[in-house]
Amino acid sequence: PMSWDDFTAEAASGGAHLALAREVKALFASWVATLGKSARAVTLITGSFNDPARLATADTDYREKMAGYLLDFVDSLSDDQQATYGKYLTKVSDAATAEGVTADDI
Repeated sequence: PMSWDDFTAEAASGGAHLALAREVKALFASWVATLGKSARAVTLITGSFNDPARLATADTDYREKMAGYLLDFVDSLSDDQQATYGKYLTKVSDAATAEGVTADDI
C-alpha cells in the first residue's frame, strides 16, 4: 500500500512516474518480442509485467517464471536504466515473489 507521503510526492511530480512506467513497459514489450514466444505467451508475459497486482495473485510456478523473465530483462538494461525504472521494476519483482493466493484465502 502507498503511504500518504508517497501519494502526495507522486502527485507533485506532475505524472513523471506515469511516464516512466509507460517507458519501461514499452522497453519490456520490445524485449519480450525478441524471445521468440508465441503471441499468446507475449500477451501473458507483458500483461503480467503491466499489471503487478494481477501477477501477485498468479500461482507460484507462473510467478517464478515471470521472476526469471524480469531478472533477464533487468540484466539487459544499463545501470542508468535500472536506476531510472527501479521503482517500477521493484514493484513487479515484489509481485513476482509475493505469496500466492489459494482457494483457502477466500
